[in-house]
Amino acid sequence: MIDPIIFSFKLFGLTLTLRWYGVLVMLGAVVGTWLAEREINRRGEKGETIWDALVWVLPAGIIGARLWYVVNATVAAVPITRKTRADPKHSAGRPAFLGGLLFGAIALYIYLRQQKKDIWLFLDAIAPAALIGQALARPANYINQELYGPPTNLPWGFKSRRFPVCLNTRT
Repeated sequence: MIDPIIFSFKLFGLTLTLRWYGVLVMLGAVVGTWLAEREINRRGEKGETIWDALVWVLPAGIIGARLWYVVNATVAAVPITRKTRADPKHSAGRPAFLGGLLFGAIALYIYLRQQKKDIWLFLDAIAPAALIGQALARPANYINQELYGPPTNLPWGFKSRRFPVCLNTRT
């Protein structure tokens, strides 16, 4: 198993931590934006507009991902235990890709309308780049050991002699 933390150090009494999750998600965002810029330029539009939009899209995406996680956890009534409260990954609320995509798309739409740009041209150029960016960031979920769901005894849950309930033993 890969340690989710690349390194951490103390600075003025604060512990600063660099995690694989953040590095890989940012790598996906930068590579996806670079690919989208190339495609937008190829279609005859000003490609650097996408970098300007990223200033609005990324914060909106982060907020949307956090909100999506909170709403999803609330609707699913996920129990908050002492262990999950102590785990920084749970206490901060893990981001959810769909919420980030939705809020990021709304921010992009608003930005492109204000700039009077062709929204469909940009969305058409961004779609494949977003998939590639997501593919680059996805290994972070493996590193965090979160590619499976909570334990279940339902008939469609994963069962075997080695794993009697399912893969996830964390609560």
